[in-house]
Amino acid sequence: MKKLLAGIYRFFKTQEGFIFLLGIIVFILGFLFVYPLNIPDKWQGFLFMIIAGIAGGKGVSIPVGLRYLPKWLVVVVASLHDMVAVFWFFPFIVLFRNRIIRGKLIENIVRDAETAVKKHKSWLKPLGVLGVGFFVWVPLTMTGPVIGSVLGLILGMSTLTIILTVVIAGILSALCWTYFLDFMLNWAKNVNQFFPGIAVILILILILIIRLQAMYKKGAQDEKKNIF
Repeated sequence: MKKLLAGIYRFFKTQEGFIFLLGIIVFILGFLFVYPLNIPDKWQGFLFMIIAGIAGGKGVSIPVGLRYLPKWLVVVVASLHDMVAVFWFFPFIVLFRNRIIRGKLIENIVRDAETAVKKHKSWLKPLGVLGVGFFVWVPLTMTGPVIGSVLGLILGMSTLTIILTVVIAGILSALCWTYFLDFMLNWAKNVNQFFPGIAVILILILILIIRLQAMYKKGAQDEKKNIF
């Protein structure tokens, strides 16, 4: 028990530990901010947004959130979700890349980011901060703040630059896409009242197919490695 507590204490004394602690503080402050709000079904909206965000990124979580929450609150929740995800995952990604810890989840995140860098390195590297920021801003399953932070590491950016870039890009992404998707959903609703719901379901199905394809490819690659 003493060794565990000593290890935790040493972790929080490091730069990575400080970032993780910031994530805890942001999470608590976010909870204290939304707790007194008198909005019907707010907890249901938060829960569905978080689940949708984990499954499919902001492109799915924002339309889901707009069904339950006002636009400004959807922006807040999407931004907080991105910030907390980065502050909690980034320290362990750094420790993983430094071969201090091991873990399948972190390994998959780093591998996905490295694959993305190989595909887009020709335009990502010259753009630097702007390239990483754009990557975070796009609301797809294979982009986002956590993968964006790994891209920053691979491209040799400093920790402070990575965190600032990812946080600012995440907030701008939440703001832009919330108002754009709200406009599109309202337009679709005027065409057909069932269209927005159908669109969200189709997006979820598409994301599920993409995820299953990625899992199949990953499984096939691992099988080849085991054979050879």
